[in-house]
Amino acid sequence: MRRAPFSRCLGLVAALAVTSMATGDPPTVTETSIAGRSVDRVLLPAVPGVPSPAWVLLTSGSDEALRIDFFAPRLSDAPVTLSSTLPEGSDALAVFDLDGDGDVELLVGGDGWLASLGPIADLARSEGDVLPRRHGRVEAPGLDLAAMERAGLLAGGGPDLPLATAGRLRIERAGRIVDERALPSRARRSATGIVLSSPPVQRLPDGRWIVGPEAHGDLRLRSLVLPAAGDAGNRVEAWSRFRGPETVATARYTLLDGAPALIATTFRADKLGIFERQKLRIFHLGTDRTREGGGPQFETITESRRWQRAEAHLVELTGDDRQDLLLIHAKGLGGKELLVDTWEGRGGGRFGPEKRRSALPFQSLDWHYGMDLTGDGIPDLLAAGEDGITLFAGTPAGEKRPIERDPRWLFRLPTVPKDAVEETEVSVSVGSDGASAETIYSHYHFDVGTEGVLIERNVSWGSEARLQMFFLDPAGAGSEVKTMRIKCNK
Repeated sequence: MRRAPFSRCLGLVAALAVTSMATGDPPTVTETSIAGRSVDRVLLPAVPGVPSPAWVLLTSGSDEALRIDFFAPRLSDAPVTLSSTLPEGSDALAVFDLDGDGDVELLVGGDGWLASLGPIADLARSEGDVLPRRHGRVEAPGLDLAAMERAGLLAGGGPDLPLATAGRLRIERAGRIVDERALPSRARRSATGIVLSSPPVQRLPDGRWIVGPEAHGDLRLRSLVLPAAGDAGNRVEAWSRFRGPETVATARYTLLDGAPALIATTFRADKLGIFERQKLRIFHLGTDRTREGGGPQFETITESRRWQRAEAHLVELTGDDRQDLLLIHAKGLGGKELLVDTWEGRGGGRFGPEKRRSALPFQSLDWHYGMDLTGDGIPDLLAAGEDGITLFAGTPAGEKRPIERDPRWLFRLPTVPKDAVEETEVSVSVGSDGASAETIYSHYHFDVGTEGVLIERNVSWGSEARLQMFFLDPAGAGSEVKTMRIKCNK
């Protein structure tokens, strides 16, 4: 293994190491360092006049003042500050066509509000002074831009903006209300009075809205499927039933062979088991006027414990145009291996009984599966752990293993000096076209696509904070360490 040159930034000695594994070449590495701490970041979609990839960063300075930086690592190894004058309470970024004119805009949000900072195409023309004038603002009780991103409510890119409040889903288009839907709500007592709340809202890939899951006791879940904006179709009230008392740990909605489905991980509700393994349940969501609830179409027990991840994906693995099931979960109390289980799809939301299992020799804290980082059109797995960030490539349809056992490369973060403190969060962003995934683990998180990997680390020296960024560019692969440009802003 060869190491890149050393660079000293305010006492930091940064040694970058990318190890080329037997089956592939590592990416090019670019490192930079700026003052402040990371608050949020968004990957910009492909837009004429905007370099790719490019990130906009929301950063907090040592004086707690917020600023927005623009970072296009293939053009420059130094981010450009676009604005240091932001609405008070800003804590999230997103991209969306808020005014419906066809130009994707940069959004900033806080507690109960979001505002447009103008078209992202203007970012490439900025001279590093200020962003375009704010020309759109939306306010609603409980509005949370970061939560909307996680739920996929902005995945359509605009202009239909969903605003969910207690008891009501409102769809706005260019500042006008174009649709409204009633949501179930519940009242609870708090120290300040009665509080109304509704279950979370998610968006299905076909444009329909889905509300839930809402627990009714420890045996049943209710989900509401609502028509897409402007569609006069009827809503579907679906009920799901566990075989025994269970509580939901994670839940997400998707389309399984064209029909709405709920994918959930659960634990026992009648007994607390510290080392209990998570259960995977998949429910079909159809009309149920009896409210009894249908049992799971698919169920299994994973190897992941309460503190570990277990994640199911619907993918096409066999070449028959049917959705297969792929489950990634951790083995052992310390997650010493990642297990990949697959079941062949039979159509109609059903899976075959035979399970195929393969193990990846990597102790992972977090991972992302689904984006192509090797350029062959096949989903890959990017895993993050104590040893670093590693890439496992996907295999062609029909192979016994959906993911190669041997990693393509391993990137190790440089150690911090003895007089510095590494803060708890290290974030990992990978991507193109604005594709992003939710933050799932406090130490790592992923925004994933095909253009490269952005790793952020907050480091502090006494009262001074620095944000380190490492860009791993798969387009530059071809040797152990192709180049490393280091910029340490003063």
